[in-house]
Amino acid sequence: MKSLHKDSRISKLRLTDNDIKKLSGFEKEWERTLRLIFRSRFPHKYSRSITSVRIPGLLERLSIPECRYNHGKNVLLNIAGPSGVGKGTLGLKLERKGIQRFVRTTSRPRRTTERNGVDYIFLNEKQFKKMQTNNAFLSAFATYGEWRGIDHKTFWQLIRNNKLFYIDGCAQTSKDIFKALSAKGLPYLSLFILPPSFQELVARLLSRTSGEKEKDILNRQILRRIRSALQHLRESGLKYRDTNLIHGYILNDSVDRAVWSILQII
Repeated sequence: MKSLHKDSRISKLRLTDNDIKKLSGFEKEWERTLRLIFRSRFPHKYSRSITSVRIPGLLERLSIPECRYNHGKNVLLNIAGPSGVGKGTLGLKLERKGIQRFVRTTSRPRRTTERNGVDYIFLNEKQFKKMQTNNAFLSAFATYGEWRGIDHKTFWQLIRNNKLFYIDGCAQTSKDIFKALSAKGLPYLSLFILPPSFQELVARLLSRTSGEKEKDILNRQILRRIRSALQHLRESGLKYRDTNLIHGYILNDSVDRAVWSILQII
């Protein structure tokens, strides 16, 4: 797979031929899915001659005007996308612009750099499941075997405050939010963050494996994250009750530029 070998961050890992073969298959599926989404959302603009590297930028350029036209004053921004796409970094920039982050609840262990109540509300799985049984979550889903949830009470309190906030979520989050807010006629905006390329996404994911042996660099966890990224991308093109779950796409080729694009919509 020539494109992967060109990236110094990837080539220095000395991936095996089998690793490259696996990644090649994932890349073809990523590009095929991007084309399907582009053709579905903007059939009048689609052409087979458009190279796959141009599609993320075109999805942003064509979807932003739709977001501006179809969405009024939003109180909620849902930022969706796969692991490694830069949602956390974009979120920090948005917070510096005065946009509050919704602190989700999770069952995963707290990392040493994280603060309870600031990064997440950390619970063990038993506590999380108890809240789930008591219908305490507006949305709850498992990622890599760890649960994340949006607390009902906190969510509606922020909505009542009528001040813009954002949630680091996914297409499923967007579906649950749509079901909750559409009944009340409340506007919200759901954006999907795209990497510049599959190659860049792989490089970012592999950079998180520092300390692992090179022969294990494409371990089950990394492969699972790549498969999950493909699933996130597929879900971004889904509809619910004839409504797009994802309203627009943002290309994260530069954090400052991506944040600027988001601010132009909201």
